[in-house]
Amino acid sequence: MKTAILISMLLVSEYFFAQNPKPFQDLNNAKWGLKSSAGAIIVTPMYDEITNFRSGFACVKLNEKYGLIDVTGKEITLVKYDSYIQFDNDVARVKLNGKQGLIDKSGKEVLSPKYDMMSLASGGFYYAKLDTKWGLVDKTGKIIAEFKYDYLSSFDKNFHKSELKTNENKSLYGLVNKAGAEATPVKYEDIDPFNLDLAKVKANGKQGYISPTGAEVIAVKYDFIEPFNSGAFARAKLDNKYGYVNRIGKEVIPLIYDEISDLINSNNGSVFAAKLNGKWGFVNIEGKEVIPFIYEGVLFKFNEGVTGAKLNDKWGYIDITGKEIIPFKYDAVKPFYSGKAEVSLLIPPKYSSWDTFYINKTGDIIEKSN
Repeated sequence: MKTAILISMLLVSEYFFAQNPKPFQDLNNAKWGLKSSAGAIIVTPMYDEITNFRSGFACVKLNEKYGLIDVTGKEITLVKYDSYIQFDNDVARVKLNGKQGLIDKSGKEVLSPKYDMMSLASGGFYYAKLDTKWGLVDKTGKIIAEFKYDYLSSFDKNFHKSELKTNENKSLYGLVNKAGAEATPVKYEDIDPFNLDLAKVKANGKQGYISPTGAEVIAVKYDFIEPFNSGAFARAKLDNKYGYVNRIGKEVIPLIYDEISDLINSNNGSVFAAKLNGKWGFVNIEGKEVIPFIYEGVLFKFNEGVTGAKLNDKWGYIDITGKEIIPFKYDAVKPFYSGKAEVSLLIPPKYSSWDTFYINKTGDIIEKSN
């Protein structure tokens, strides 16, 4: 059934494609004309160039000027424009005397060429430049966003990114919505794409998050703040201290730690390794201490219910309550996988080589490491 439908679609496509006339060149005068699919001459060779048809129209060139013809060969515009013409949707950009405007499919200039530059924007709009400033117009030429920006660019389906230069090498950014209104002032040094309805912004070297309304949901005060990959909270840094902030801006883990594990190295977002006053321990997402800050180092993640920890310059293993599972007697350890972990001891007397082997969760040696 699917094969039959596909074949039918291809046949229909080929049928309509075949109905478009084909450009051909008279080799005697190098001019181009049109022939029907049956070979009949529709337009005698008179143009310097004819493009293939798209959406029922072809662009023609004569004496360095351009216009449009339809499938009957009729000129729907005078051959007077300065560049190739191609429809984006229901309108096409045209250029005349160095200025750009729009025509519809009847050839009528719905927007007389008056802009210095135009480019296609999302939602059927166009970015347009007048003198030195950019604005936003619709396909009828109606001004949607006023001409006051140094640049406008695509952001996502709901917003356009606005830019104002503060000097030759620096710009500030904001967001313009589909109605042309400023969702945010042009005041940010950077704006990241929206993720789960929040976008990270940067101002005065600080970071925070805004909502689609432009409201600063998370104050723009942090030295850095990470993406909300879990959808619930993100690691943040302020005054060289770390903690976690949730999606409404509450600091769920206070920013008091010298270091704290990121979401990737957390334990499913529930328990985080953190460093306080030079010692490591673990806190939960409410900021409560679950394992005391007494260790010189930890492996961050609890694999198979245990993690490595360093105490008095030796490594061992603890469980998620902080209970010692395997004594602190190793010089290096790795996480447990499939019931075993690789551990190492420095070999005396020079302590320049390693004895490496695997242990189980009772600390028994079960095999040597290669």
